[in-house]
Amino acid sequence: MAGIGNERVTFRCPPDLLDAIRERRRAEEADGEVARRDVERYYATLSAELARLNLSAEEAALICDSLNGFASRETDPDLLSRAWWINVEDHVRINDADRKWGVEKPAVLVAKLRALSPGASMAILDAVERWWMRDRATGETIPESLLAVGLIRALPESVAWELDGMEDAEGEEWKA
Repeated sequence: MAGIGNERVTFRCPPDLLDAIRERRRAEEADGEVARRDVERYYATLSAELARLNLSAEEAALICDSLNGFASRETDPDLLSRAWWINVEDHVRINDADRKWGVEKPAVLVAKLRALSPGASMAILDAVERWWMRDRATGETIPESLLAVGLIRALPESVAWELDGMEDAEGEEWKA
């Protein structure tokens, strides 16, 4: 939902982040202008990184399932960008998530995720976080929601997963 006009956002800035902002500030700029500009750049970078990804709906759904709550629990950006794929690998190994989501070669997916740049990793984490915040009660299908957050580029004609019996799971209101 877009705001009307210029709305104000304020936050407490830790000293190291404030130092980084001021290092990027020209003399005539306010700290807030630099922070706004850098957030715009960051979001543009996330969008560009997502556009370069090539995930199937099955792979994207498995990733979302694997990372439920992960990004919101971890705050260290370096750790986030380096280690998140381990959750995907563990979810496959422990919960057979590859079968649940119809991913035929989970080791190939994990290798692809592990090789991503920090920017691409953050783009996926951001998209997954937005995916989990979507309103499931709208009737939107999982592929439609994956497309909406940019994890897939087009709606598939069909998917290799079945959600039979999952409709009663807590918070599970998605349609296949």
